[in-house]
Amino acid sequence: MKKIIKFFALFALTAAAVFAQTNSASDFIMESYDSTRIARYKGTSADVTIPDGVITIGPRAFANNKNITSVTMPASVKTIGGGAFSGCTNLTSVSAPGAESIIGSAFINTGLIKADFPQVTDIEPAAFALCTKLTSVNFPKLTTIGSEKSKGYGAFEDCTSLTKVSFPAVTSIGKDTFKISESFAGADIGLTEIDLPQVTVIYDNAFENQQRLTIVSFPSVTKVGEHAFRNCIGITNVYLPLATELKNSFSYDTKKYKLTRVQTITLGTVRLGNTDAGSRLEGLERFYRTEGGEPGTYKYISERIGGKWEKQSTTAQPPTANDPRSGPPQPKTMQQQKAESAKKR
Repeated sequence: MKKIIKFFALFALTAAAVFAQTNSASDFIMESYDSTRIARYKGTSADVTIPDGVITIGPRAFANNKNITSVTMPASVKTIGGGAFSGCTNLTSVSAPGAESIIGSAFINTGLIKADFPQVTDIEPAAFALCTKLTSVNFPKLTTIGSEKSKGYGAFEDCTSLTKVSFPAVTSIGKDTFKISESFAGADIGLTEIDLPQVTVIYDNAFENQQRLTIVSFPSVTKVGEHAFRNCIGITNVYLPLATELKNSFSYDTKKYKLTRVQTITLGTVRLGNTDAGSRLEGLERFYRTEGGEPGTYKYISERIGGKWEKQSTTAQPPTANDPRSGPPQPKTMQQQKAESAKKR
């Protein structure tokens, strides 16, 4: 008899544990005016599966839920609302194969380790801000990150564990997108590789305090916003052959830092003023400027000789990747760097 009682007791505990890990349709409160939109989640499950047919995850629907560790969405979900999962600090995994838009603060301050959204085309400001455990991002169709004049956090601001980003279709980087707060900034925090070949505009403070960056290479960029690379003291080469507008983009805190590592800068028709880089970049040796905005024709050259800037009117030698001093540098792509690393192994 005792054995039977123990068996049923154990069965009850196991069933309760399993039930706690799953959710039912009754755990979701839908909007009264739209049965395809989740207004709030009242369940306690760790692994949440969104019902098929749901199109929108409403604003703050799961906000501050500390029980959730993973979320699986059906392909029907297209929009993830503002603050939908904000503050879910134990949330580490999300599957959203059909999502196309992520509204501001959707995943701010969560425990996400990997962000994989194959159909998303735009991300609003603060979407993944403060995700300090985020190490991998995959957005193959993403075209826009953040906005020009966003308030609050940038889309990936203070994602301190994120070291590499590759967005093949992105055309604009919004304000504060990859900014790191002064309290986090350091040589062992932040991005080391960026691969954004289609970007044409970088807005204010987009990469501020990214001190591990060494090469800034944006072959399609025409405009770089104010303080976009502020305090990025690790940069050695800047390659912006189509740039026509800079706004104090490479500024730095003169009380804390000196930009002594930058050796070569290649720009479009924009002039490099003293307030932007020029004489304030103490390690700068060569400055190349394209003529007429056409890459490959470098007729305006400034070179530091004996501590003074000398202007030359002769045509620069063709750009090469191996010898930056012979012409504007063309940093190797992320794919080339990976291939070389594989050979060394």
